[in-house]
Amino acid sequence: MISALAAGALSGACKAEATTGPTDTGGLFNIPMGVLLSDPGEAQGIATNPTTGEVYIGVSGPMLGVNVVRDGVVSGFISVPDGASSLSYDQNSGLLFAAGYLTRHVISMIDPGTGAVSTYSIGPDNAPAEVAVDAVHQKVYIEGRGADQETVTVFDELTRTMGSPIVLSTIGTGGSGRPSSLTVDPYRQKVYALVAFPARSYGRVSVIDGATNSLDGTPIAVDPSAKNIALDPIAHHLEVASSAGVSTYDTTTRTQIGSPIAVGTGGALSVAADASSHRVVAGTADGQIAVITDSTGHPSASAIPIGGPRLAQPQRMAVNERTGRIYSANGDSFWMSQLSLAAPVITSAAVPRGRVGTDYVFTITASGLPRPRFAVTGTPLYPWLTLDPATGTLSGTPPAAGTYSVDLSAQNGVGSDAAAHFDLVIESSVRPCLPWLCF
Repeated sequence: MISALAAGALSGACKAEATTGPTDTGGLFNIPMGVLLSDPGEAQGIATNPTTGEVYIGVSGPMLGVNVVRDGVVSGFISVPDGASSLSYDQNSGLLFAAGYLTRHVISMIDPGTGAVSTYSIGPDNAPAEVAVDAVHQKVYIEGRGADQETVTVFDELTRTMGSPIVLSTIGTGGSGRPSSLTVDPYRQKVYALVAFPARSYGRVSVIDGATNSLDGTPIAVDPSAKNIALDPIAHHLEVASSAGVSTYDTTTRTQIGSPIAVGTGGALSVAADASSHRVVAGTADGQIAVITDSTGHPSASAIPIGGPRLAQPQRMAVNERTGRIYSANGDSFWMSQLSLAAPVITSAAVPRGRVGTDYVFTITASGLPRPRFAVTGTPLYPWLTLDPATGTLSGTPPAAGTYSVDLSAQNGVGSDAAAHFDLVIESSVRPCLPWLCF
């Protein structure tokens, strides 16, 4: 069951630390996980319940288990002795699945409502590293690490039975520390499993046919520094986070689309895809959340710093597709971040007047998260006028008096673009005067 004592202690710790930790910074909330910063451990796995809005965070340290976050507060704790470094939620059955390789080689099936936990073995020499649920077919896929191989094992939710491991790769002794990641396309019934080993220049995403529980064709070659993958099953795009940034692959042709999108300094640690908006979000190595407006390679405005008492390491990302909220589990910084995006709104006040032959500067302001960029709409700008798309600054030296009309938009990939019309009034360089006063 959910521990009331643990829940109270965690909620209390959350409230106490929140007074000294980061606060709301324009849509970004950092939520302490109730673990003292001096304690070893991490905020690891992450999953969302799109119906209730609950967020589940796997934590390690003094206790192993799952924090339940409601309305920005840790409201409960479920003890999971075998760890929860990876989480996946089945919205059809209402069950949460956890993979953790700190103790036994099992996966944990959790009822978030009651806190009941059941465990199922995936076999010896097969430490569970990742878990992903196909809610349509009620199958759970577990990526396991052995001494010299990587496997995926299928668990049937209905019969509560475990299948035989599917071997993804055999790359020699000492590979147990390699990154791995797992994602599911329930519509095509395909499973994508990452195996990356930079020391051996090895990076592959294997494809599994969920109907036959067997490997499906040639793996997708990816950057050996890849750390995490995510899928947009509507666009059929696979997103790969690596030190190069975020790379997009077409899952039909299994080829890369364009070049990697650079994010932060040091690249991306994690990635998530929102199939409803085709937006991609990435956690960066320098502690930011980068928002990419869609998965075709058009980055939005600058990344959003997470902040906190120590550098955040956003190891896992998740998106609630109903609310559009973005979540990150920030590793050993012990913080979970919640980010709410906002559509752009142009907020500029009165337009300043200008004078012929004198430098003119007018900066359009707009709210929104990520920070909006600006573009000219309709008629192009006058030859003497330029726009800085990042700052919204119009500048130039007007050659003649008159009223110059400008139509601009602010855009950040969230909701509709904001549009506005501005009339720039430019006066003569010499003030008009009555004949008998001019001399």
